[in-house]
Amino acid sequence: MFKLGYNAYGDYMKANYHTHLCLCGHANGMSEDYAALAYANGYQVLGISDHGPIKPEFMTKEEFKYNWLERQMTYDDFIKIYLPDVTAVKKKYADKLRVYAGIEIEYLYPFHAYFYELRQKLDYMLLAIHFYYHNGKITNSFDDVTYENVYSYAINAEMAMRTGLYQVMVHPDVYMYHYKSLDGSATFDEECEKTARLIIKSAIKYNIYLEINCGGIFKVTNNKETVGKYAYPRDEFWQIASEYQNLKVVIGVDAHDPKQLIAEEINLAKQFARKHGIVISDFIDTLK
Repeated sequence: MFKLGYNAYGDYMKANYHTHLCLCGHANGMSEDYAALAYANGYQVLGISDHGPIKPEFMTKEEFKYNWLERQMTYDDFIKIYLPDVTAVKKKYADKLRVYAGIEIEYLYPFHAYFYELRQKLDYMLLAIHFYYHNGKITNSFDDVTYENVYSYAINAEMAMRTGLYQVMVHPDVYMYHYKSLDGSATFDEECEKTARLIIKSAIKYNIYLEINCGGIFKVTNNKETVGKYAYPRDEFWQIASEYQNLKVVIGVDAHDPKQLIAEEINLAKQFARKHGIVISDFIDTLK
């Protein structure tokens, strides 16, 4: 076990606000598993932020299934399992580690009251756009983004930031994951740049942090041919971000296993930030 605040690769981490539990259906561990490892490795802050519940009635059955929402925790799980689990760990580690209860969740504007209700039960929320509205239909951010609909991703992001419900937008550049430009390639084109600039300007306007996400790095570090070639964090997005001095940025581990809190990918994310001249905040100052 590594102590003194250093992970296995010598990279000091003070806080992580992007942490998943097994309730989402594609992660390992519960709050105690993460808190124990975080404390042993010198973290000062740990935010638990599993995927929040989206109700089936918010979209068609086909859309709900296509966007992998069937395997995530239900509202009942959120109330009966998730919140009590995080609360118990907050109390247990009260004099050792600051633990926050959060979720990672989208924003579907016709159902604003529901997202407001969730926020009242939590310390914070992370804005994720795994899917978004375009021409009244749900568009998947990983597989269905094209030059025709990508700007709607940014419009949805701006609407969410405007609500004041969220502290961080996670993996804001995920729209490039399988992006298709006019010629069918994954070129970062004018529409992608326009999308990036609206997200960045909105984050500054509404005092929202943007996240350099380790999840995209985890996806490629086991493949020698793709190391450093991340679909996210995306070089072009963060090069644009570097033009904006007032932008607040954090690194999010996007941990789906406790061991990822001390993974080499954290170092790679910090190297990525330095390459683009991005200053990283250790803590979220809007979360007390």
